[in-house]
Amino acid sequence: MSVMFDPEAAIYPFPPKPTPLSRDEKQFYREKIKRLLKERNAVMVAHYYTDPEIQQLARRDRWLYF
Repeated sequence: MSVMFDPEAAIYPFPPKPTPLSRDEKQFYREKIKRLLKERNAVMVAHYYTDPEIQQLARRDRWLYF
């Protein structure tokens, strides 16, 4: 006997959204990201389906955005 997957019966408890960062926390992480990218000679790739703040960061600082 085979068992079929019933998506209507599946229950997945999504985790709660994280607490938004304060302005100071955002600035801290922005500077940390810039520093790490420079140290490692790396780029940030932000696809269209990533968080809008990440997309904005990638655009503003001329990192890669798709």
